[in-house]
Amino acid sequence: MQSKKNWWAVPLVLCLVGTAGCGSGIDRPKVEFVEGVVTLDGKPLEAATVGLTPVSGGLPAYGNTDAAGVFRLTSARGGLPGAGAVAGDYRVSVRKVKEELGPAESAENPEATAEPSIEDYERWLEQQQQQNRRRVPRVTSLVPERYTNPETSGLLATIEPGRNRLELKLSSD
Repeated sequence: MQSKKNWWAVPLVLCLVGTAGCGSGIDRPKVEFVEGVVTLDGKPLEAATVGLTPVSGGLPAYGNTDAAGVFRLTSARGGLPGAGAVAGDYRVSVRKVKEELGPAESAENPEATAEPSIEDYERWLEQQQQQNRRRVPRVTSLVPERYTNPETSGLLATIEPGRNRLELKLSSD
């Protein structure tokens, strides 16, 4: 007859056996920690995307800037957020855009009453949805266009083994 005081041993052993191999077999690239700051005309660039494109093939890396212009890079495949980039030489791009919908016509209902009905609301909602489908988003770059392409940015980075710090100083000129 089994002892009731060891009832927990069977689920514990099954749990340990089931998790013993977890994590093995995952092919993650070896990455180096990369942190940096982006400024535009000497001021931190908030909400921008920094992209690193390997010069001779490999995994790209990216990161987004915070209010102080600070970013941490993540490799595109298998990377953990903020973990870093593979050591090597990169071309750098920086993007920040503003997207707006074009102007819309006013959707006023000339027969509107003080107390709109459900039908009035549904008709108004349908008009709004039709107008939004006709709007074409306008995308405006908030950094000079040359920085948005790694081939034209003129920004290069070399990631070395260990901790890396990048300073990307952009100018409107």
